[in-house]
This record gives sequence, structure tokens and C-alpha cells, in this order.
Amino acid sequence: PVPSVGTAATPVPQVANRGKLFFLYASPLNCEALDVRAELSLLQAALQQGKSSSSVGEKRPFEVEVDVRLGTAHNLLELLSHGDSDHEDCPIFLHCAMHAGASAPDPSASSGAIGSTAAPALPEAGHVAGMQSFMVLEDETGCSQVLPRSRLLGWLRQSCSGRRCPASAIFLNSCDSEGIAEAFVEVGVPHVVCCRGKVFDSACRTFTRAFYRSLASGRSVSQAFEYGRESVAFAPQAGLRAEADKFLLLPRQEDILRFPSLNVGSISRHLSATLRDLTTCPGLSEDTPRGTNDAGTAVRWMAPVSGPDSSRCVLPLRSQHFLGRTGELMEMAQHLARGGERGVRIVNIWGKTPGLGKSSLLAEFIRFFVCPGRLFAGAAVWVSLRAPSELPTAAAATSAAAVVGGAYGGVRPAPQPPPPPAAVPLERALSGQEGKGAIFLSQVLSAVEAFLEAFDKESEAAGAGLATREDLLRALRLLEREGRVLLVLDGIDSWVDSREVRAILSELLQGTERLCLLFGSRIHVQTSFGGMKTDNLELKPLKPRDAAQLFLYRVHRHIYWKDLWRTRDEWLANAAAWDGE
Repeated sequence: PVPSVGTAATPVPQVANRGKLFFLYASPLNCEALDVRAELSLLQAALQQGKSSSSVGEKRPFEVEVDVRLGTAHNLLELLSHGDSDHEDCPIFLHCAMHAGASAPDPSASSGAIGSTAAPALPEAGHVAGMQSFMVLEDETGCSQVLPRSRLLGWLRQSCSGRRCPASAIFLNSCDSEGIAEAFVEVGVPHVVCCRGKVFDSACRTFTRAFYRSLASGRSVSQAFEYGRESVAFAPQAGLRAEADKFLLLPRQEDILRFPSLNVGSISRHLSATLRDLTTCPGLSEDTPRGTNDAGTAVRWMAPVSGPDSSRCVLPLRSQHFLGRTGELMEMAQHLARGGERGVRIVNIWGKTPGLGKSSLLAEFIRFFVCPGRLFAGAAVWVSLRAPSELPTAAAATSAAAVVGGAYGGVRPAPQPPPPPAAVPLERALSGQEGKGAIFLSQVLSAVEAFLEAFDKESEAAGAGLATREDLLRALRLLEREGRVLLVLDGIDSWVDSREVRAILSELLQGTERLCLLFGSRIHVQTSFGGMKTDNLELKPLKPRDAAQLFLYRVHRHIYWKDLWRTRDEWLANAAAWDGE
């Protein structure tokens, strides 16, 4: 019936068509590295494929937004205690990509205390009686924090005291995670997926893809879990099929006897709950913009060694083989993280010997700490400074600019690298400090402008082109709105003797609050910039074992005894001393 004039029509209730899934990751420097980017991309693709198969005939298909956060103790406690701060009524479906395990309790440590930054000893076997289960979190400096099961259980009991647990489902994509999963079951989390013992990475990928694709297509948790296990049980690789039984969906029927809070209804919820039930967030609408932790942005920051993405233009490439520098990376992060306490905003990595790997160390540092939630999340600019003697003359620079595009305001074809510096005559650069400062500024401006364009940082300065110190300062202040900003200057030793260069760096530090400078040079920089001391960290050669391992990684042919010993008898004598007769 048509409502009469002046009578308001009864509003039709809108069904929420967007949900949120929280992706919590931790891959500390002092633990075995996890391929977080590959796991996040796989989860995204599975959700998209499942949505496409379920949206046939639907005008508004259900869409799940993936919120990426670093697996710190603060973030985990915040989610478990208060849920999503942006949407209070949003359920917490948590996907954990991190290490877990079980080890013998340390009698010297306080009961339930969060462990130190030492690398945890991951077990060879799964959950064993009398062993203390744990999960490995990450702090802001990239070090590991071991969260024991007893402390996690205390957090969960406090958050669920007198109210329903905010967590709707937990996916622990970790080996040896059964012990941690049982802590979630004990406080009433209705659906927990975990792994028993060690599981092959390929089996985890197969199960995760099938589970989320089935869940996104509208199937129940129980159906999606069985589909994931069957995908592993009938995988083309015969070696993966036995891994299917290692995936568990808790609680099970036998858990009713162990946990008094469970009943038959707790088990039956697996048969009815769907992804819409577990993730629907009434506060989200089609017009709600994506947050800063959006999975698409996170995948771009977690860029691989190579690929078609535009991040290759402004972030350095990682070395194919990087090892033996974990201590240096953590020390650099600890210096810069203490900026608020001691005013440490400048760190210089130096070493006189060429080939020590300074540039590779800086590249690994910026690639690690630019990821979401880390020290310089989404705001780290790489500047590979070229010495004045290596720069082209005015004629050569003009010719290069005609091919690649102008240094300022020109259309830069992606994914080409940043254009060459502005055409300043080499003779003037070598004869006066003013010319040297101008060339330095042009290289920094070019890198910052390329960074803003590659990652869609909205700015009036980025749109009009950066040409002056004021433009550079305005662009850095724009990045400061999101958090700390890192400016990496590799090769500063050729420029630090210039008064103009020192004045530029001093102005940048004095005009910003959260800008940090990271130098790479062959000299010990004793200069202060803007009244701030430079912390110098000398880079030592690799330890003999790491150097030998790197040599074996990089060698282009087999190693024969003639390469190491002068005679066969000498080789046999050493072999007998090492391995016996």
C-alpha cells in the first residue's frame, strides 16, 4: 500500500553488509622469519574468491574488511579487553600469524611474566604435559616477547569477567598452537582453529585458502573446516596428505569433560555460525572509508624483493642473502626508539672497510620497520646519495631528464626509478659550498616526491612538485601526522663537510618533531645537527661462521678440496680430525 500524504513510511531495517577480520602478525628479528605478506595476500584472495561465488544474484554481496595490526602485547590486550576501538559493537575474528610452541617452565622467571627479548627456543614436538605453552609477540624495536599461556589466560579471564568474550573466532596459524588454543576455549571463545605439532608451510597454505574461501562463500564454520582438511588430505603432493589430521577445530566433544563451562550447545555452534555471524560490524557501511590498517595498503608496504608494484621505485631492494646482522638491526631500532627519552634522532652506521654491507643493512632495516605497526610504519624515505664526482654535468643531466622526465612536476612513468637530480653544473658544485648544498637538496627532494606519489600521500606539495626547502619541510610534516618518519641517507660521508648540507639537515630536524635520520657512511660523523648529537654505530665484519655461510650462498660453483688445501694429504688429515676415520 502507498502511504497517505503526510504519513511517514516505516523505515526498512538495513542489514549490515560489511564485516571486519583482524590480521595480527608478529615476525621478530631474532626468530625465524615468516612470510607474512604471502599469508596476507592468500587470505585476501580467498575471501575475494569466496565472495564472488556467493554473490551470484545478490545486489549487495557481503564484504569482509581485513584490518592488519602488529602482534604486540598492547594490541593483543586491547583487542581482547575492549574490542575494536573504532566500532565498539564489532565482533573480534582474529587471525594470528606468529610463532607458538611449548617449553619447560623457567623456575627463575616470575610466574606468567612476559619473556625477555631473547630468541625463544621453539620445540621439536607439539603440546606435552608439564610443558608451558606460549606465543611469540613482537615489540616496537622488532624484538620477540614470549607470552606464556598462564598470562594469556589471565588476560582472557579479566576481559570476559561478567560479560561475553569479545572474540567470536580465533585462527592460530602457527605450529604447536594447541596449548594456546585451549586457553581461548577455556574462557568461552566459540570457534578456535589451531595446529597440533609441526605442520608444513604448504599444508598451512592449502588449508587456509580452502577454509577462508569456503567460509566467505556462506558455509558454516564446521563445513569450511572440513573442506579445508579435505583439501589437504587430497592434495596433489603426497607428502602433505598426512598433515590434514594436524588441523583442529575447538571445542570438540571430548573437551566438555575438561572444561565445565562447555556443553553440547557449544559444539553445535560450529554447524550454524557463518562468516557473516562472526564478523558483521553494524557500524560499517558502504560509505565508510577504509582505515589506515587496510590489507591492500599493508601488502604494498610488505613489498617483495622484486615485483611490478610501485614501491620498487622508492624503497631499496633487499639483498638475496642477508644474515648475521640481527644484533645490529635491533641496536639501531633501540637507539631510534628512545628518541623521546634521550633525544636520539640521528644514527650513523659507519665502517671504513668497503664491502661490509652498510647499504644492505640499511635496506633491510627500512624494509622491516616500514611495515604496518612497526617503528616507522608507512613513512620511511630512502635516499641513495651520489657523490659529487659521480653526478652528471649540466648537459648530461639535461639529456637524462629528457628521457626520464623532469625532476619536479614531470610525469614519471611507473615503475621507473626516481629521476636524476636537477641539472647543476659540476664545476660550480665542486668549487662552492652553495652548489653542493643545492645538489644534495635536489636528491632528497626527488626521493621524497617519488615517495609521496608512489604511495598516494595526499599533499598540495606532492601535487605541485617539490622545489624548495619549505616544500620539503611541509612534505615531512605531512608524513608526521601518521607517526614517526625516517629519512635514510646512504652515502652521507661525501656531503657532511658542506655547510649548506649541515644547515639543511639542521632545519629539517628543528622544523619537525618525529623525524629521524639514519646515515650510512665510511666515516665517524662527529657533527651535531640542530643541536642534536649523532649516535655512531660502527659496523664490524661478519663473524667467521656467518661469513662462511654467506660465501657458500654466493659461490657460483661447487667447492673442491683444491680450493682450500694445497695437497690431498693435508685435506685428508683435516677431514679425519673433523669427522674421524
